[in-house]
Amino acid sequence: MKSLILSVLLLFSWPSFAFDLDGIVEDLKSEVKNLMGEEEVAGPKYQVPALPKIVKDPKSVAVYKKEGAIYQTGTKYRSLTKRERAKYQYIFLKELIYEVRGAEATDQELSNYLNVLDQGGNREGIYRSLVVSSSYQQLELYQQKASDRVLEFTQEYGVKYLGINYATDKMKDLNLWTIKRIVVERTLDQIDAFPTDGKDLYTWYAVLSEELAKRYAIWQNK
Repeated sequence: MKSLILSVLLLFSWPSFAFDLDGIVEDLKSEVKNLMGEEEVAGPKYQVPALPKIVKDPKSVAVYKKEGAIYQTGTKYRSLTKRERAKYQYIFLKELIYEVRGAEATDQELSNYLNVLDQGGNREGIYRSLVVSSSYQQLELYQQKASDRVLEFTQEYGVKYLGINYATDKMKDLNLWTIKRIVVERTLDQIDAFPTDGKDLYTWYAVLSEELAKRYAIWQNK
């Protein structure tokens, strides 16, 4: 579940929402220098920002306008050649497909999805196509309950980062794959609800990624 959340967060990282990696690296270097000093760092640097209300209007086309500062990021990625971008897309697709359905992608699938991206499709669209496929529907029919650890993570993640309480007494009766789909769907809606100046979304992601790294040891680098 935690790896899937990280993979899905990459859905908005490129090309529309790419971070300036050079800037981030410099910020990290500064943080490391502070951490290596004699003084202790008091508490987390950032807090989860106020979560904007999710408003679903089937008639709204605002999401397609792509107006706002956040849509102007990622210029270095967009300046890459088609061949250079394909390497990043290939790696992303392999990880996404594996985390979504728990099985490696076939060469044909990767080729098909790379063509979709090359022709203007986006990563979120590919994710959604995976979870509405017949193969994923079959996974949701399996009698595979979520572990207590997954249920605990889901509840904590929902309350803190999505503003919704996934009560464990209700979620425990759901298939693991159904839980994954529900949580990711809500995550994508929450991401879309953030203001397009990007500030709150980046802060939200910063707190989330730090917590995943520290509490769940997803990344080995301490």
